[in-house]
Amino acid sequence: MNKLKYYSLLIIILLTSSCKLNLSENKEVSLIVKDFNMSQLSSVGEKLYEITSPQSKFNKQSQIYLLDKTKIIFYNNKKIIYIVYSDKSELLNHETIKLSGNIEIFDVSDDKNNINADNFYWDIKNSDFTLEGNVRLNNKNIDLISSKALFNKETNIVKFFSPVKYTYKNTNNNSNYKLRAKNAYYNLLNKSLIFKSDTQKERVQSKIKF
Repeated sequence: MNKLKYYSLLIIILLTSSCKLNLSENKEVSLIVKDFNMSQLSSVGEKLYEITSPQSKFNKQSQIYLLDKTKIIFYNNKKIIYIVYSDKSELLNHETIKLSGNIEIFDVSDDKNNINADNFYWDIKNSDFTLEGNVRLNNKNIDLISSKALFNKETNIVKFFSPVKYTYKNTNNNSNYKLRAKNAYYNLLNKSLIFKSDTQKERVQSKIKF
């Protein structure tokens, strides 16, 4: 009887140890990184961008950084051109980054362009940003609203996918929302807005210069 109790107890211990071992093997290992900073330099040593976060969590198994209060600064000729803020972000293999939560993109021009979106996707090797969900561009001249947009930081052109809602602000601060069933292209440098049809041979439907 004592032997039976002994072997029963031994089996329970072995089963318990086995369960604990499997749990520890499947458990993902994460590291807390404070004052996260990642930047890239050009071939001549000039800073191209800088990604910072006061605190992040790095998952070794998935190779993903989870960043809090993310800030991205873009440079051109040693000058800041755009600043991006978000509540949080995911950085995968130092190659792609997804931002979410109160996304705001600012430039340093006199127009003070401000772009908001729910989600921001960027393949770091490319110059295009994909913006999705309640995308809105606002400045002293115009409001543009769409569900999706593509922002190229090299050409400084933001493509808003149809349908696009816009408000033109005149000198009397009067505004009127208009709906266009076309894609809209806004150039942040020369302050021009172009509506184009979504066909193989895109034809300019209308153009506004501010």
